[in-house]
Amino acid sequence: MNGAASETIRLCDLVVFGRKDAHDERGLVMKRMPGNMLGVMRADGAMVAARPRGLSVVDRSYFRAGHVVAAASDPAGQIGVVTGVATALDLACFDREPQQAVTVARGVSPADLRRVTELSLGDYVVSGPWLGRVVEVSVNVDLLFDDDGALCRLTRAEQKLVPVDNYRTRCPPNSVLYPGQRVTGQPPSVFQASRWIKGYWKPTRVRGTIAKVDTAGVVVYWVASMHLGTSKALIQASAPDAYHPSPHKLEIFHSTTIITCSYPWTDEIAREAADEDGVKRTLRLHQSRAECERPMSVADTRTVVDVLWQDGTRQRGVPSASLLPFWARNEHDFIPGQHVVGMAAATDDELAERFGVVRSLDCKDQTVCVSWVKPATCPIETVLPHEIAVVQRQRIDEMLREIGDWVYDDGPDSESDEDSGDVEQGHEPTRQADATGGPFPFRRFDVAQNPLDHHFLDSVEQGIAVGRKWTKRVQKEWKTLENDLPDTIYVRAFEDRMDLLRAVMVGASGTPYHDGLFFFDLHLPPSYPAEPPLVNYRSFGLHVNPNLYPSGTVCLSLLNTFGGQGVELWSPEASSVLQVVVSIQGLVLTAQPYYNEPAYGAQAGTPMGRRNELPYSENAYLLTLQTMLHLLRRPPAGFEELVTGHFRRRGQHVLRACEAYLEGCRVGTLDGEARATDGSRERPCSAGFRLALLNLLPRLVDAFDGIGVQGFEQFHRSRTLPSTLQFATTQQPVIP
Repeated sequence: MNGAASETIRLCDLVVFGRKDAHDERGLVMKRMPGNMLGVMRADGAMVAARPRGLSVVDRSYFRAGHVVAAASDPAGQIGVVTGVATALDLACFDREPQQAVTVARGVSPADLRRVTELSLGDYVVSGPWLGRVVEVSVNVDLLFDDDGALCRLTRAEQKLVPVDNYRTRCPPNSVLYPGQRVTGQPPSVFQASRWIKGYWKPTRVRGTIAKVDTAGVVVYWVASMHLGTSKALIQASAPDAYHPSPHKLEIFHSTTIITCSYPWTDEIAREAADEDGVKRTLRLHQSRAECERPMSVADTRTVVDVLWQDGTRQRGVPSASLLPFWARNEHDFIPGQHVVGMAAATDDELAERFGVVRSLDCKDQTVCVSWVKPATCPIETVLPHEIAVVQRQRIDEMLREIGDWVYDDGPDSESDEDSGDVEQGHEPTRQADATGGPFPFRRFDVAQNPLDHHFLDSVEQGIAVGRKWTKRVQKEWKTLENDLPDTIYVRAFEDRMDLLRAVMVGASGTPYHDGLFFFDLHLPPSYPAEPPLVNYRSFGLHVNPNLYPSGTVCLSLLNTFGGQGVELWSPEASSVLQVVVSIQGLVLTAQPYYNEPAYGAQAGTPMGRRNELPYSENAYLLTLQTMLHLLRRPPAGFEELVTGHFRRRGQHVLRACEAYLEGCRVGTLDGEARATDGSRERPCSAGFRLALLNLLPRLVDAFDGIGVQGFEQFHRSRTLPSTLQFATTQQPVIP
């Protein structure tokens, strides 16, 4: 959705359009539609299309304790956690003729309502140690016919009944069928084979009113276990059956938003409904009202919440429409009450051994106030709801596809048609110069002996015979790398292990990764090039980028480790190792890595995106500096000369960048010589980032001093700090 209006309207929002005093002009936003339109379901069940600019949010009844929120008036500001929710409902019924809403109760508490069915689509349920979500509901229905009170029972009725067209109430998304609904058979002959409790089948009996609904069974997608966590592989191997024939044995953990509900139908309610607005209406109840309970729809909701904000303040009774759900928390979005541990990178060794409780956070400065405690004096036994993020969001149709097709079939392997021309068996690399200026004795591509610290050294496939065709393709890859590698990427192949390569790339200027070194180990399996290389990033346990996991996994469509289509995916005929390393440098180590996370790409240019992109880049730069320290201490085998030579030459630029950031320049906006550009001062980096950088800088200076960095004398550790940060030397900083 485009535009400011669409940014603030979310799925399941209660919105108003047209006459604000009419219930049928309100509805829930259910889906996004082509042409920047929204599908809005009114209380009578009708779905209408509306433009976002013609809608106003009046309530968000889906907020629950533990939900993270932001102020709708300042979505880029601080966030908070919901600590309490109170909702009042207005209930309505619908006359069939005329088709108008009749309000029958106002200000009803959800606690006073009874569910139409035991379980509904989307409910979270618990069975022993297992947590699951209902993705299909099967119901048995008693259907009452108008002529003489005949009653029949249908099993799996959701497959046999459809709402009557001339009755506006449609089947809501969280309840398949419900009492009081007018339905017809699909096809009408289904009634003939049904069980008749009263009366018997007649060809004229094609429509009826649902008198009773029983949940016969549900299909549950199991998402987590108390003992196994959320690992899909473990869950698929050990979870209970997906189909559960005894729904009453399942405990509801969290219900979806109430759309239709049952409410005690009293004479007082009937009189109120008939007299509303002075308009007399005849509520035509079925003659067998005792057998047919009257359900109602939620026509309006009014929700207020209590919020604990990051700065430690509390607000009570906040209208829900004034808040936005906030799901894009970054690693530093701490909330009061959250338990934290000191980072091992802190200069204070004792800090790394402590844990504490967050008291407040300054969103602008990115600084945290923490109460540190000794582990022995304060054992943690309980946590706040917002500290737990076990289950990842997943659409129900995705869950159903997994339940219905547990085995994924890649299809048969295909052989690529290789050029049958001869490829050189020998290989004599040429010496090249470094792009950073002046001669650099490290070749961009070379062939050496395999390193004993290679991630794939012990690959189980190393002994598999690969044949001449595979060898020719690999030698062709070597030739391409020798001729076409960019100046800032270096690759080593290994003559005794042709299936292995090691690559390193230099972070580009204008990004949080500038002047950093990033190492990758590659393995060409026997199936190569039918399958892409296996790639592992040397992370040192640091999460520098959404695509580069601390485990070393590289998430990229080209490697088939992330979804994609067309040219984004590996092609045995067109793709190559050169394409892999160039893609990692160009598509992963980017200027704004926050948006590499698929869920955050749509936030580009929005207040939520602007709120998070800078803290993420600041953290990425700090982790890049920590990676430098790890590499200087433990350079990968065969690249010792490159690591030392690179930082000896570029160390002064790294320190110059640190100085620019300490003076307030924005991370990732410096030029190739680490000097400020026009955009460096548009949005200064946070005070919290500068405090963290001050903690890290002494160790970086010492490491550069030890290798003899060129021009190092001007950055000696006794150099006067920028005046704007003099205050920091007297404080004990907390690294966010």
